[in-house]
Order: sequence, then C-alpha cells, then structure tokens
Amino acid sequence: MKFVISIILLMILIGETFGQQYLGDNKLVIEGTSDIIVESDRASLSFSVFGFGSTLREAVIDAKTKISNATQILSKFDIPKRNISTSAFESGENFGGKAFLSASKDYKTLMTVFVIVDSLPNLEDIIIGLTENGIESISNINYSLKNSDKYKALSKEEAINDAQKKAKQIADKFGVTLKKVLYIEESGFSQNYPSPFNPTTRIMNEIISTSVSLYSKPVKVSQKIKVVYAIE
Repeated sequence: MKFVISIILLMILIGETFGQQYLGDNKLVIEGTSDIIVESDRASLSFSVFGFGSTLREAVIDAKTKISNATQILSKFDIPKRNISTSAFESGENFGGKAFLSASKDYKTLMTVFVIVDSLPNLEDIIIGLTENGIESISNINYSLKNSDKYKALSKEEAINDAQKKAKQIADKFGVTLKKVLYIEESGFSQNYPSPFNPTTRIMNEIISTSVSLYSKPVKVSQKIKVVYAIE
C-alpha cells in the first residue's frame, strides 16, 4: 500500500514539474499528429508439410523432400533463398496415426516454412502453385511494407507540419506571438499492419477456380510530435 502511494505521489510530482517547466505562463503546448495510409507491397505466409516413414530418419527425409518440391515452386517466382526459412520442426513416433499392417507411418515429422513475398501480384499464383503441389495448409498471410523507414520519415514530417500549423492557428486566434521552441518530444510512432487476410487457407482435393483472388490491405503509419513554444 505504501509503495502504491509512493508511486502516485511520484507521478503527481513529475506532472507538476513538467507543468512548471513547460506549462507555465507564456507557453503554448501543441501536439502534431499524422496518419498515413499506404498500400502494402510485401506479404508473408507459412506452409506446413508432414513426412512419414518406418523410421524417424525416413520421416524427416520425406518431409524435407516435400519442402524441396515446394521451394522449387517458389523459385519460379524469383523468391530468393534468404526469404525462405524453417520456422517450426516437430518429429517423433506417430501415435494414433500408424498404418494398419504396415510400418510406413510409424514415425511422423512436421515442418513449417516461412516465406516472404516481395511481389504481391505473384501471391495468388504462389498459393495456387503450392496447393497444386500438395501443400494442404497455408497460414498467417500477412501484409507489410518493404521500405517502412521511408513512410516513417514522411509521417514524421507531416506531424511536424501539423504541429506548426496548429501553433500558428492558435496564436493568430488569440493574438499572441510565437517565439522560440522550448521543448520537442517525439512520441506515439506506430505502424498498424493489417490482420492476416486469411488466418488459414486449407485446400484439400478441390479444384481451384480462376475466380480465386487475394487482396492486399493497407498499412497505417502514425506519428505524434509534442512541441512547446514560448509566446508573448
């Protein structure tokens, strides 16, 4: 209880200190904001394969073979190896899933691969190519930006301009003159990436029609700038 009271008193003291330093007489506090909506130009996805065998090694080899076949599909779309990585690996005895009168499924291996797609127009064909190659589970289709720093700088510039515009507008309205800047605080930067378009796409023994279409989602880049002006 004493600790909680101490924390509250400390917060009040900090608030009063800030107020005395920046919110006293002849000062104007402005917060500039910016929200930029940008069309995403990069996607990522994961796909999983199961390998089976009479031994653990055979199960691993079977899974790796399926992964190799899938990556050949990806290479046709010029996806570099650096954009392909193993994100999960599980292997062991296939309890509850063994074949009757056969040891061919005594062991099971699960491998999950993470893929970054830098060309969104190819995304749909990539997904169709993977499913046609036997990949039954494609998950976590997410959208993002290849050059987020560019839009971060643009958002910051707009937030600064917004702060300056607000300061001038308020000063003109109340008949005061803006003097030097006393304090600047950059805060509240965020990039709101969209939720997965389709958390899990599962296609089993189905013919994919040519009407299938995937749509990217925009990314929201936000920035806040706090500025304290001296006024007279």
